[in-house]
Amino acid sequence: TVIAAVAFNLMMAVNFYPNLLNYQAGSQAGHYVVENKIPVSKIIQLDNPSFSFDFYTKDIMPPDTTLRNLKTGDLLFVDEKELARVEAHHLKFEVVKAFPSFHVTGLTGTFLYKKTRKEALKKRYFIKLQ
Repeated sequence: TVIAAVAFNLMMAVNFYPNLLNYQAGSQAGHYVVENKIPVSKIIQLDNPSFSFDFYTKDIMPPDTTLRNLKTGDLLFVDEKELARVEAHHLKFEVVKAFPSFHVTGLTGTFLYKKTRKEALKKRYFIKLQ
């Protein structure tokens, strides 16, 4: 019925979708940057830029696909694959913050079921080069 459809859509809009965004690493990282007043100009994204990060920071950063121009103190926003690449280049860093990551447009049963959600999650990181 119409009332059931409206109630379902309201429940999705008020509860489900806002909770889902907790697993969108780019939006969480964007909020973190804004709340902590981190200048976006000091953040570097590598091969896999996050468009939600750009949206929430209100700044568009072109990705830096090289590791040549990095220096001590640079703050990188990287996924697990990029983190492994930084490690393979023997760059020293500290993890500043880790964010759970899931492509929210590709929902799976493993993600939706709370007991198995961790299996579906990946991570994105803010790392600071040392």
